[in-house]
Amino acid sequence: MNHRSETALKRRTFAVALCIVLLGGAFTAMNANLPILRNSLVYARAVENLELHHLAVWQVCSDPVQVHAQGCGFSVLAVPFARLAGLNAGLKLASWMTTAFLIAAMIAFFRRFNGAFGLREEDIPLELVVACFNPLMMTQFWSAHSDPAFAALFLVSFVLLDRLLKDDELNESWTAVAYTLSVMLAVFVRPAGLILYPLQALYVFCHRREVFALAGRRPGRFRLLVASAAVLAVWVVLGKLGHNPLVNINKGEFHVPVPYLSSVGGLVALLAICFGVLLLVAAPYLSVDRESAPLLLMLAAYVHVFMVFHGSSYNMRYYLPVFPLIALFVVRALRAVPARRLVAASLVVFAVTNGATIVAYDSVAANRLFARVAPKKLNGGQLGYFDNLRLSAQVRMKEALDRLDAELPPGATLNYVTAYYEGAADGIYQASGLLRPDLRIRYARHLDELGPVPGDAWTFFPDRLVTPSADGSSQWLVHGSMAISRLRR
Repeated sequence: MNHRSETALKRRTFAVALCIVLLGGAFTAMNANLPILRNSLVYARAVENLELHHLAVWQVCSDPVQVHAQGCGFSVLAVPFARLAGLNAGLKLASWMTTAFLIAAMIAFFRRFNGAFGLREEDIPLELVVACFNPLMMTQFWSAHSDPAFAALFLVSFVLLDRLLKDDELNESWTAVAYTLSVMLAVFVRPAGLILYPLQALYVFCHRREVFALAGRRPGRFRLLVASAAVLAVWVVLGKLGHNPLVNINKGEFHVPVPYLSSVGGLVALLAICFGVLLLVAAPYLSVDRESAPLLLMLAAYVHVFMVFHGSSYNMRYYLPVFPLIALFVVRALRAVPARRLVAASLVVFAVTNGATIVAYDSVAANRLFARVAPKKLNGGQLGYFDNLRLSAQVRMKEALDRLDAELPPGATLNYVTAYYEGAADGIYQASGLLRPDLRIRYARHLDELGPVPGDAWTFFPDRLVTPSADGSSQWLVHGSMAISRLRR
């Protein structure tokens, strides 16, 4: 390939990536005023705690009281954006930037591993479309979640590890340092980054011949790999012992029982929603060989680990890091389909169907229409497959907050009752400008914490706008002490 052709291919890759980022930016702008929910409230609380401690991350990031069960990395990144645009929009701007970083990481990942699949530079634009033109990926741009940053670091770490194992020409010291930092940062961003430890140990085992060869031919690089493994082990051990001020890994949730078949159903829905017709056309031509087998093993191991996590069926974003791995297998299979017209037709259908689901996930008007016409069984109900980012819940929350601002009298007392993450939401909406500053808000985990309630007080149950309450009640706002007395019975 001559230089001009190579430059043209890289420009095509850049153009596709830019289009995806701009489309994500458009959805981010459209949904910037929707209130953040659930885990995003935890990240917002961590941003406030970081500001209170003057960005002294070592005083915040390992403290479960301040960051709950989440990592600190995304909140650290979001601080300047929150200063610029406020907590609510600032976190969404941060997720737009980290999703753009994820796309750049995908390009590096494809360039590194395409050779193992018999693919070339000219295949990267299609790989980007397969991995990114789906509703789950598009929602990440405005999600205010840490998943895109984690997924990017996940991919980068594999690229750097593979280079350390295989490349002859390499700046060994800097690559080893970059690899070590990418894994450490993945854990810093999300405690789930711990999955990289067994996965990459397994990847090294799959390439044990290269490791043994390194020990003989390049003992310096071998020692760097051993040193990197030692540093990463100490990083986690200190975290488990409570002596690493930058990681929070002692509040896991894998002990919660999981009905495995529900996770299987969620995974099938994920593949259907995000890859759809392309997977059907590619299925007969999917293949594995010695070069691609290690990545298939990484894919299978990652998926299995998250399938036994209780939140995976209603948090499809957990599978985001393996989308590029799936794209590698799908694009190779599509290249092997002899009927090129069938491939072209499937790409058209993919563009239409995925375009429709992207709009259903990311547009308020389209989501409302979908909720009216789609059977609940298809959607999976509340927190279902087409509501994984809680767009409908965000709309309900926005309408509720607007109603509170409009109807409550000046200086009114508002009891804000939520047990989600032990009060992570306390003060966030008022600090974000989504609730009037004159409202006197009392925060409580449960009704019993409120004590005596004045007769003119209002009581707000925000969790009921997101998920049904334990008693099945959907009433999210009550007025007066008599109403609270009835609820306490």
